[in-house]
Amino acid sequence: MVRNSLALLFLGLAGIAFAQDSGIESALQKAATATPQEMRDFATSSVSTVSENAKAVGRLTDTARTKGDFRVQNCLTPKNTSAQALVQVTELSAGNLNRALDEGGEDGTARARHEYRKIAVSLSKSDKIRSEAEACNDGDGDGTKSNQVTVSGGTGEDGEDNDTNELDSIDIFIDPPVVSVIEP
Repeated sequence: MVRNSLALLFLGLAGIAFAQDSGIESALQKAATATPQEMRDFATSSVSTVSENAKAVGRLTDTARTKGDFRVQNCLTPKNTSAQALVQVTELSAGNLNRALDEGGEDGTARARHEYRKIAVSLSKSDKIRSEAEACNDGDGDGTKSNQVTVSGGTGEDGEDNDTNELDSIDIFIDPPVVSVIEP
C-alpha cells in the first residue's frame, strides 16, 4: 500500500515536468472544465491506449529477446517495466476517478479531477516510453539512432604509419622512461 502510494506520489510530482508537452497541457487544462461523463470517457480511452503502448513495448522486448540482441534488450527492458507500471497506475487512477464521481459532491469532484490529471500524465509518459522503445529497436540499441563514423589515419594496409596529425599543445616531445613497479 505504501509502495503504491509512493509510486503515485512520484508520478504526481513527475507530472509537473511532463506538463510542458502541448498534448498533456491541453488535457490538464481540460480537467478543470470536463464533465463527469467526459472524465469517465477519457479514463476509459486512456487505459486502453496505455495498455496498447505497454503491449507494443512488450512485443519489441520479446522480439529482441528472440533475436538475442542484448543491446536492444538492455535498452527495452527498463522501458517495458515502466510501461507495465504505468498500466497499473492508469487502471488504479481510472477506478479511483469512477468511485470519486459516484460519490459526488465537491470532494468527490476534486478527487476525480486529481485522478484525471494523473491519468493524463500517465498517458503522456506512456506515449513517450513507446517512442523511446521504438528508437531502441531502430537505433543501435541505446535508444538513439546513430550515424556511421569513418576514421582515417593510423596504420595502413602496407604497415606504414599514415597518421598525418601534427603535434598539438598537450603533446610532449620526449618519451617517458620505461619503468616497472616490479624490479627485475
